[in-house]
Amino acid sequence: MDRRSLMWLVFMVLVVTTAVYLVVMEDELVSLPPRILGSAGALVEGSSGATGEAMKPTKLCILNTDLVLIYIPASGAAVVQSILLRFGYLNDLFVTLPIRPGNPSIPQDLRSGDIRRQDVLQPPAVFSRELTRNILAHQVRYNRDALHKIVKKNAQYVTILRNPLDRFETDFVSSHLEMQFDVEQRPNPPALQRYLSAPEFWEKRRMRVNYRCTTNCMAEALGIPVRGRGMGVFPGLGPGGKAVIDYIDTLESEFALVLIYERLNQSLVLLKRHMCWTIRDILYDVGLKEPPANQRDVSDESKKLQFRRVNGADHLLYYHFYDIFRAKVAAEGEDFKREVRHYERVLDKVSRYCSSTVNDWKAANQTVVWESEWDEEFVVTRRMCWEIRRKRDDWDKLFRERYSSQSQGNN
Repeated sequence: MDRRSLMWLVFMVLVVTTAVYLVVMEDELVSLPPRILGSAGALVEGSSGATGEAMKPTKLCILNTDLVLIYIPASGAAVVQSILLRFGYLNDLFVTLPIRPGNPSIPQDLRSGDIRRQDVLQPPAVFSRELTRNILAHQVRYNRDALHKIVKKNAQYVTILRNPLDRFETDFVSSHLEMQFDVEQRPNPPALQRYLSAPEFWEKRRMRVNYRCTTNCMAEALGIPVRGRGMGVFPGLGPGGKAVIDYIDTLESEFALVLIYERLNQSLVLLKRHMCWTIRDILYDVGLKEPPANQRDVSDESKKLQFRRVNGADHLLYYHFYDIFRAKVAAEGEDFKREVRHYERVLDKVSRYCSSTVNDWKAANQTVVWESEWDEEFVVTRRMCWEIRRKRDDWDKLFRERYSSQSQGNN
């Protein structure tokens, strides 16, 4: 072989070797697991993490662990809250708790929205970094300036909205809101029906004891200034209506995600993708879902119109973010739809297994969720079932026990 042929052969070998190397490196990058939490919230590249094997992503993403949930009662927030608390506990994050055990909300100043240091549990020494609060999922009214004083400024803000009339019915029945009004109680017709027949009449007779929100409650939780203002029916809002519209536009820029209860499973898969979590992280107990809104006459349009008249801000808020949510889902493409269907099959499998194993100790000790294009294989155990079924007050106790133990261990 002459010298020119030898040089050409060497050159071709180098080209092929380089091409093979690049292909291998590309595969390594694509299959690289997302960053999983180590102890005390530290990020560890490529580790399996506290919740099991690492996720198998379809594309590279950055794990998010700092999140604030603005909790709105009867909107499906209990499902999201349980997911966040479980994620925080299993990944050894610091979750913000009120100083008083069992309190479902974080105390705030009624005017400024500020949260006093003495009203929230302080991180133990193991969380010595500045602003170490990773997750806030207890009830708190949205005020970004006030919340930035106790959570990281790069925290992701999320909330979940529900059709205003359905949300109100659930809250009215479960919280006995008829007790908020100076109206004679009688079984026939039920208090809910009487309220919806004349909501403005009832609202004028509000009692000031045991005060609880009954109008524009989603808007109020998100900090929209609606108290005492006439947020009228569409298309014309009452006084302050322009301010509400402007505020909603601000919320759109400040919230990472606004989930929709009527599209709960789509919402959770969207949350998973945004936070770079796994399907295992967004499993939930179907028993936490809101009861169906079926105790009113849904065919009576006049009642709907009257309700909308005193809840104009909530309707604006809900339909604004419902449209945004649909656009986000559409932008995810067909792959998102397939992942949602897969997630629903997994959720059904896990729910059936947990229902059987919790009540029957003769049932299998575990079940396997096989690998998919969106996730690695993982095992569901009895312990995991109990974790999925825990509610806020259960997690509250576990977090306090952990923080107390960590504090004692550093003394």
